[in-house]
Amino acid sequence: MGVKFFGQYLVEKQVVMAEQIREAIEYQEKTNITFDDLAVEMGMVDPGEVLRARKQQQKEPLPIDEMLVRMGYMTTFQREAVLNRQRGRHVYLGQALVELGHVSHETIEEHLTVFEADQAIYRTDDIRLPAGVPEAEFCKSTADVAFKLLTIVAWIKHRPEEARVVTSFTGRDYIVSMSFVGDVSGMFVVSASRAAALSMTRALLNSDDNEQHPEEVVLDAVKEFANVVCGSAVAKASRMNRKVEIVPPDEYPVEEDRIVHVPEDMLGLFLPLVVAGDAAVDFALLMNH
Repeated sequence: MGVKFFGQYLVEKQVVMAEQIREAIEYQEKTNITFDDLAVEMGMVDPGEVLRARKQQQKEPLPIDEMLVRMGYMTTFQREAVLNRQRGRHVYLGQALVELGHVSHETIEEHLTVFEADQAIYRTDDIRLPAGVPEAEFCKSTADVAFKLLTIVAWIKHRPEEARVVTSFTGRDYIVSMSFVGDVSGMFVVSASRAAALSMTRALLNSDDNEQHPEEVVLDAVKEFANVVCGSAVAKASRMNRKVEIVPPDEYPVEEDRIVHVPEDMLGLFLPLVVAGDAAVDFALLMNH
């Protein structure tokens, strides 16, 4: 079946139509509430504290609930109280489809059991790399930071597919690279669709609106995302006594066909992702041998 989301599976099995999935997702977005919004609603923190915690997340890839506790804005007991309230109010995709009348509860339960059994083999906290990748621990650490920040900072839900060694790959609308040199040398590449880049822009600008940002602002947001990932990865490397420095990010040179070619003297590690919706993103690490 491959890595995918439950909504994709239901459409492929012709249980529901794609339009019904979109309607259910919109229903979820209106019904579900984020941890920070609920914490404010419950009077546990104020909006200014949330904003400062969100900014700190760009330096440390921690979920917002952990960050608020780390910064002393709420206690562990308060965090658990908010989490319990959030769990009680959360509407999952299958439940949304049932509440909208698109499918029965029994049908959802039947397909969810099959789906979860199939997807279990893809769910692991361990990032597995192909054999022979240079500086494997640094690559794993960087990939882990990138995956976490994509969720925590850019709010893009995803699941990693299997990493693979490549000599080229097809890039998306925005392709940004950031080099690192020192004990470990290579390049981190972010390949983002327009929708993903706008999510990064809104998150990094702390903006909730959907207005059309200028192209240079969107590109700068993708660059800043790469910068945040590499900054965190380098900080982790220093704790392992590896001295690594980063070079400011820039657009990766590609032809009109959007093909990203890996230089002959480098090994290309492609880290594709399955995402929900149009916010498509891929990562790559181009490592010097």
